[in-house]
Amino acid sequence: MANLTLSGSSSNTVLVPNSNITFGGSTGSRTVKVTPALNQLGTSLITVTVTDGDGASTPSSFLVTVTNTPPTIVKLFSVSINALIPSSVFPILIGDRETPASNLVFSAHSADQALMPDANISLAGLSSNRTVQFFPPGQLGSTIVTFTVTDAWGGTISTNLNLTVFNTPPVISGISNNFTIAINSTNAIPCTVNDVESPIGSLTLSAFSSNTNLVPNGNILFSGNGTNRTFTPIPLTDQVGTTVISVIITDSLGSSATNQMTLNVYELTQLSGTGLAALEYSCAAWGDYDNDGLFDLAMAGAPDAISPQQTKIFHNNGNGKFTEINAGLLGIK
Repeated sequence: MANLTLSGSSSNTVLVPNSNITFGGSTGSRTVKVTPALNQLGTSLITVTVTDGDGASTPSSFLVTVTNTPPTIVKLFSVSINALIPSSVFPILIGDRETPASNLVFSAHSADQALMPDANISLAGLSSNRTVQFFPPGQLGSTIVTFTVTDAWGGTISTNLNLTVFNTPPVISGISNNFTIAINSTNAIPCTVNDVESPIGSLTLSAFSSNTNLVPNGNILFSGNGTNRTFTPIPLTDQVGTTVISVIITDSLGSSATNQMTLNVYELTQLSGTGLAALEYSCAAWGDYDNDGLFDLAMAGAPDAISPQQTKIFHNNGNGKFTEINAGLLGIK
């Protein structure tokens, strides 16, 4: 047995060079080791020949097939992101049996290039820990994003992600439910606007009136910038009554929100029993000291030429009547 020698040959020396066939063991127990060339795939017939001391030999052959195990990727399911805002960074785990993870090629492709261009999909990371971040250009809808991992031998694996891009509607707030003004007067009414995705400067305001005989739609004017805006309803001359003003905010993607208020326009001379003091030699000023959307009244004067001066603040009750709040102010001449 000790005089027996083993030799090996390969039918595909590119895949398995003859020098990569090695033997081990002794006497009657021998082993053969076949090592494929680096980065080679395919099939080779390996022939092992045993020769004795007299030169007699016997061959035996077997087939070796070298394959590549495909890479792996943790399956993704679905992600929803805001339009116009970079998404969160999502982790993705990849791997491969033969190829070092740092040599794996990681790519992504969107089925809807308008909604999510491939150039707006940012892939990063090293080794097995990779990440993806989306930068939506401003379209709304859903698409499939396919992630592919490719190893050094061309083996691939892919998985699909359901991506939804949505828009959060803008917000308009700070408008009083009821607002009262005197006939032939105007007042700028404040409001606050905001939006998650759209730049504040791109938000637009519009409005319409339920009673255009009192306040035509074209008589609602807007002002301000940033988050602080105002709108001014301008009633027609000598008109009194009530209208519902609907204020609409629209963002750059077309989503909108509406806030409403009731505007009351009245003529003081038509009211009786208001609770206002009768003062001569007087002056008056309107203002909303308690921010309830109703104009309160400050009056300074005297009942007659010889009585002391008085200064009074009257709260607007919203029903055409006023109540003195006893502010304790000094009289003003």
